[in-house]
Amino acid sequence: MNHIFNFKLYLIFAVSGVHARIQKKQGNLLVTDLDSTNGTFINDKRLRPGVVATISPGSCITFGTYLTNF
Repeated sequence: MNHIFNFKLYLIFAVSGVHARIQKKQGNLLVTDLDSTNGTFINDKRLRPGVVATISPGSCITFGTYLTNF
């Protein structure tokens, strides 16, 4: 199954300068929290810093206090 990921990421003051890494690998969209102060969340579940997590289509991603949908 092919998935299309459309998203916009806005940098705002509540997000660290180096907050998280988003990458596409083998057709999957991945996010890694880079030990941010306010955390990175997928569907309200906080990611452990340095642990890669897969973003599923329709997931809600929160960077600090900023929410975006994938």
